[in-house]
Amino acid sequence: MYALAVCHPPLGATTVVEQTGKPIRFTAILELAEQRQDLSGEELIVELWYGEDGNSNWRSARFKHAEPANLTVINKSENRKQRHFELDLKYNKTTPLNYSIRFKLAEDKPWMWAKEHSSSNDGRIILWSPDTLHTFDTLFHGLSGDLTATPVCSQVPGVSIWNVSAPIGPHSTENCTLGIPTDLERFYALVKLSSPWMGPRQGSGSCSFDREALIMGYVRKDGKHVCVLGVSALDDCNTYITADKFVQLRTRNDGGTVQTHKAIVAMGNDWKKTVDAAFLRAREMVRASGLSVGPDLVEAVTNDAVDPQWRQEWFDGLAYCTWNGLGRELTEDRILHALKDLSENGIKVSTLIIDDNWQTLINRKWDKFEADPVMFPRGLKATVTTIKKTYPHIKHVAVWHAMFGYWDGIAPGGWIDSTYKTKDYKWHGGHDVRLVTPEAVGSLYEDFYNFLSSCGIDGVKTDVQASLDELDDGTARQAIGRAYQDAFKLSSLKYFGRKVIYCMAMQPFIYWHALISHDSPPAVFRNSDDFFPDIPDSHNWHIFANAMNTIFTARLNGLPDWDMFQSSLTPYGGLHAAARCISGGPIYVTDTPGSHDVDLIKRMSATDPRGNTVILRPDCVAQPTNPFVEYNSSQLLRVGNTCGGRSGTSSLLAAFNISDYPITEILTLNDFPEIFSRKKEKLEEEEEEGDGEETRYAIRAFSSGAVVGEVSTVTPNDTIISITLPSSGWEILTATRLYKIPAKLSGTGDAYIGTFGLTNNLAGAAAVLSVHVAPTVKSSLCRVTLKALGVLGFYVSDLAEGREVTDMLVTIWDAPVPIETVWIGGGGGVGVEGKGGRVVFVDVQKAWTKMGLSAGWSSQVEVTLRLD
Repeated sequence: MYALAVCHPPLGATTVVEQTGKPIRFTAILELAEQRQDLSGEELIVELWYGEDGNSNWRSARFKHAEPANLTVINKSENRKQRHFELDLKYNKTTPLNYSIRFKLAEDKPWMWAKEHSSSNDGRIILWSPDTLHTFDTLFHGLSGDLTATPVCSQVPGVSIWNVSAPIGPHSTENCTLGIPTDLERFYALVKLSSPWMGPRQGSGSCSFDREALIMGYVRKDGKHVCVLGVSALDDCNTYITADKFVQLRTRNDGGTVQTHKAIVAMGNDWKKTVDAAFLRAREMVRASGLSVGPDLVEAVTNDAVDPQWRQEWFDGLAYCTWNGLGRELTEDRILHALKDLSENGIKVSTLIIDDNWQTLINRKWDKFEADPVMFPRGLKATVTTIKKTYPHIKHVAVWHAMFGYWDGIAPGGWIDSTYKTKDYKWHGGHDVRLVTPEAVGSLYEDFYNFLSSCGIDGVKTDVQASLDELDDGTARQAIGRAYQDAFKLSSLKYFGRKVIYCMAMQPFIYWHALISHDSPPAVFRNSDDFFPDIPDSHNWHIFANAMNTIFTARLNGLPDWDMFQSSLTPYGGLHAAARCISGGPIYVTDTPGSHDVDLIKRMSATDPRGNTVILRPDCVAQPTNPFVEYNSSQLLRVGNTCGGRSGTSSLLAAFNISDYPITEILTLNDFPEIFSRKKEKLEEEEEEGDGEETRYAIRAFSSGAVVGEVSTVTPNDTIISITLPSSGWEILTATRLYKIPAKLSGTGDAYIGTFGLTNNLAGAAAVLSVHVAPTVKSSLCRVTLKALGVLGFYVSDLAEGREVTDMLVTIWDAPVPIETVWIGGGGGVGVEGKGGRVVFVDVQKAWTKMGLSAGWSSQVEVTLRLD
């Protein structure tokens, strides 16, 4: 018999709960096969089986049957039914709580255990107190005797910071022991998978990972979070972190003098704030070292050549990259054919990235600036001119090149070799590579980017940057690394306003030298290894690695790029699209001509009032809600982002099943990012006024259109969502803030209104620039300013109580829209009509066309819903 028991807080995971003295709310869902649906809820018995950590005497507590109306099921199965139970457990201990779930179908039936019907192990709850303080020597035991930990001022309240250092000899790689993490519960680390790429590791119990890490963190049994961040590039040293029970700093000193291992250790109550504090300290150290500040850089940053409008266009336009779609056989004709195919399919990209193999080469080595004369017989400038003239919606054209020019450096005897000073260096264990020397590379980048700019190129994807660390000699590594990074940064600022993509650059030297300090316009940088369309096992990992890598990259000066993907890749196109839309980064497609999922591309992008195609990017860089989730485990990967700035109009939560089997989980409002931190900040700001009023949210699932209304921040666990995803399945949920208005029928009481944004887009809330609600006794209005056109969804709580379309007025710029562009829907999404719904849908794009509107001076559109 099929039966599945699901719990919140989840089984198979560790949940940190603040010690408040209040009972801990447990929620359970029992899912039964169709043949058992005849059972009434009263016959089913569900119990929590729990015990204090270290105590073998466990006991039981029985769940009570919960109100069915408080449960919303997403991806509901036709032949299964879910029943809902809840329990408030009084637990006054300070030690961790272990628990499981058991159930039976009737009093006279045998007990069944949740872990017998799923792959989940026992759950675990850790209780923490914000008042607990620790000194550094309580974080690790077995510290190296020559290690010094100096407390420093933290920029994040509630987080303690230490600078950690120890001496290291010249021209050497040495280890320094931090020790065994005290009371470690679970850990994460971002390790060096290969020279250019970083990826995640997670575990529990003992701290051990198989490769050198750039950062690691762990949660203790008292609920405190600890972060260790290696420090690099401030001198001639790069520091990684290793762990095999003992955590060590592994530092390579490329210099000829005694220097120091360096790391930052932070400890706090929240993992994100703890990592934030470590990176803020890192910026202070970079600033103090003078590493990223100099008169040339300051002059370049303030140069009139830097277009202040570039960020919106570069980040927010849909891009096409040639790499997977056209491959290495790149020619002018193939590029033009691909662009024609996109245009004929209604796909208007604003940026074209001409990837590898356009350059003039000799045996995989760079010869000269101009494009390959066989593949581009008219030259690069003519190709770009034709592209922009034929497809005026393409505003930007970028080209690929390697950090050293090409993969294997400079071609001996070629034009570059004869024009600039070059030298043969040893790399990859004694092999020769010819490079432009450090003293000449500034001129090379200046001249090359000047040439590209004269051809109409206004951005670059600079790849193979990890090659800087692959030279055999330490002195050469330091000299060349600094010179090339500085030349790249300065010339890209001067000619492209930092419209650049760092690729194969996930190395501590590059991060610390170029991207930790916020001293220039933000760049785009690749956030993981490549998208591999032909390797099925790679897709779940790609999403997982990108999400976890943002623990580090979300705090750099730029936007993480989750890489290009192919929209028509079955069955993974939607998975990749959802990931790119929640990421907050750029979106590139690399479709093969004739192979597109046009509907999916339209869900990622929209048309603005000027007719440009824009992507709908949330405000921030997405991050995992739980950094300790392991790959291919029994837990969904949850990734969060926000829209609406500090006002917090909407919180977005994407759920991905990166395991090999279906997973069912329970979600509550507590799981959505930033909602409760915003509430806390608001309460603190309004404390003197005595305004402790609750905030309410409505939640909508993109795929099913299911809507959950008026979830209160006072009782967030009373309303629950059950979500089931198959392997590689995904969902994006939007929690939008609601505003109080007078109820329609009673004349007393309250109703609530808000907006989900563009409901036919994956991250449609990101189309909302502002929301203004003006409630009055006779009528109320909700005015929404949008950056793009589409189907706008308003949540109105009392629609089911008798409101009709005729009871409302919808306008665009104060002009009424055609009545056929407005309808009331349940939760079913676009085009689902019928009474009883709580969403007013407005087809703004259709109304815009029918009304003959034009953008005029503004690239925004104002839509107002007025309720009588």
